[in-house]
Amino acid sequence: MLLHHKALARFTEWFGSGGGVIQTFAVTVLVVVLELAFPRVDPHGFWLLFWMTIYSAVTQPALAYSGKSQQLLHEVLKNQGDMLHNQADILERIEHMLNKDTVIDRKTYNLVRQIRDNMSTDV
Repeated sequence: MLLHHKALARFTEWFGSGGGVIQTFAVTVLVVVLELAFPRVDPHGFWLLFWMTIYSAVTQPALAYSGKSQQLLHEVLKNQGDMLHNQADILERIEHMLNKDTVIDRKTYNLVRQIRDNMSTDV
């Protein structure tokens, strides 16, 4: 994994955690309290807006990255579910061929049994 992917993954993990939310909230409240207590430091709230804009510029792409990662994971899990469903259908058809008076020659029967045995141990 590339360094920037690791950094983004760590940031989004922290940002979405309970600790990240509480820390962000605490720092924001602290800055607002300091600005209210000492209005001369930032009389028009420029520095608060400046830093919040920078913070937003970092967090918004991180949230987009996190959403994209979740979407990819969802697609992988959906595909895996579809494959398991297809495998179950194949096993059901094989069981039908082996157990429902289907007329097949011995060689085909042995091959179908071998496929069934291999598929059932993979699950």
